[in-house]
Amino acid sequence: MMLLLFTAVNGQDIGLDGEIAPEIFSMPKLIKLELGFNNQDETMRGNLTGPIPDTINRSNITLIDLGNQKITGPIPAALYDTISLKTIDLDGNELTGSITSAVKNLQNLFSFSASNNNFDEQNLTPAFGQIDTLRYLALVNANLVGPVPTSFKDLTKMTGLDLSNNQMTGGIDFTKDYTKIQRLALANNGFSGDLDELWTKTTLKFIILGDNQFSGTISPDIGEMVNLKSK
Repeated sequence: MMLLLFTAVNGQDIGLDGEIAPEIFSMPKLIKLELGFNNQDETMRGNLTGPIPDTINRSNITLIDLGNQKITGPIPAALYDTISLKTIDLDGNELTGSITSAVKNLQNLFSFSASNNNFDEQNLTPAFGQIDTLRYLALVNANLVGPVPTSFKDLTKMTGLDLSNNQMTGGIDFTKDYTKIQRLALANNGFSGDLDELWTKTTLKFIILGDNQFSGTISPDIGEMVNLKSK
C-alpha cells in the first residue's frame, strides 16, 4: 500500500496549523508528503511552524513539499540521508543554518528548491555537482556568496537553474556543457564574463540575467525572453 498525504483538494488549500508531528515523517509506507501552502497570492503563507522533524523514514518517500509555510530551524540530517527522495520543496519558510555538503547523499534527487528562507550567509556547496540526477535547482534569495563551484560543470543534464537575488560573483563558464538547459535565472548578483556562448543554446526558453556585470552582445534572435541589464 502506498500512502499520500496532501493539503489541497481540487486545487484549494485546506490549511494546517501548528507543528508537524514527528510520527508523520516516520510512517513506513509514506511515499509523498505534500504540506505546501497552495495559494495564488504569493504574499500569503500557511501556518505550519516549528522545525522539520528528524524522523524521516528513509526507505520509500520520494517527495517532500513544505513550501510557503512558517517552518523554522535548520534542514535536518535525516533529510539529507533520505536517498529515495527525488523532489524537495522548502521554498518560502524561515529555515536557518546552511545547506551542507551532505546533500550529495541524495543520489536520486531530481529537483531541489529552498528559495526565500533565512539561511546564514553561505557559499553554494560543491556537493550539488556530485548529484548526477539533478535537473532543477532553485536557491533564490538564499544568502549565497562567492562563485558557482566548478563541480557544477558536471551537471550536464540540468534543465533549470535559478540563483537570483544573492551576492554571487564570478563567471558562468559552468554552463558550457548544459545542453538541456531551458531556464536560467541569475539576476541580481555580481556575475561577470562574456555571454556570447549562451546564445548558441537552442534549448533555452527562459533567461533572466538582469543586474549583473556581464559583457558581450545580445543575439538578435533572442527576442523578448532575455532580461539583461548591467549594474
